[in-house]
Amino acid sequence: MIGDLNHGGGNISVGAGWVLRGISNKRDDFRDALLEFEVPVNSGSGRIDIKVTDADDYTTFYEFKTIGKLPPGDFVKQFTRDLVNGDVSSLDQIRWHFEGKTLGKKVFTGEDKRKLLEELGKIEFDDKAKGRNFYKKAWS
Repeated sequence: MIGDLNHGGGNISVGAGWVLRGISNKRDDFRDALLEFEVPVNSGSGRIDIKVTDADDYTTFYEFKTIGKLPPGDFVKQFTRDLVNGDVSSLDQIRWHFEGKTLGKKVFTGEDKRKLLEELGKIEFDDKAKGRNFYKKAWS
């Protein structure tokens, strides 16, 4: 993350700044917890912004998004990656935080909601995801 902050501007350093602001804004979520940054998931095929393990050894995976439109690019790929993460057994363990100021005032229009739901509808679950308890609860 430090390397991202020093990236010299652009989306990478803006995103790293949002991660730091997100931690500051939600500091109670991170109090007395182990924070790991840029953690590889799914055998290294992706990475999660922050893996948080609390005092009870419960793990939550955080993604912080600075985007200009909904849904963000590669949304289906990224969200599916989180769903099939072998360390996730409950949807409560996945938290995506969007920086609202980058979206502008027209974020939650009917068209944006339609596009987001359309992208969610494109998610195809393989047998690995279908066999998971949260899949049955959330998607059946």
